[in-house]
Amino acid sequence: YGGGPVAMAALKATVDVVAELLPNVKETSAYFREKLETFGEVRGKGFLLGLKIDGSAKELIAALLGRGVIVGGSGEPDVIRLLPPLTLQKSHVDAFIVELDAELH
Repeated sequence: YGGGPVAMAALKATVDVVAELLPNVKETSAYFREKLETFGEVRGKGFLLGLKIDGSAKELIAALLGRGVIVGGSGEPDVIRLLPPLTLQKSHVDAFIVELDAELH
């Protein structure tokens, strides 16, 4: 961004859209964290979360992928990384929890 008017208009539009999504992030991330805490230690803030599990994160990541759920790994062998979109809704969290529960229990 060179500071030109077109670049600044694009930046402002992006910031405006993200600002509109933040109330959803605050509410839904608290709900997400509460649901995840039944499975293990939850790390992070907002939608950038890590879940420490008993067992291999690599195996869980592969199993969830087989169920159509994409999660990431971390530098720790027992932590999965979660970074959903800012548009995540409680219904999406509930659907994820069903799949996670099926793999962990």
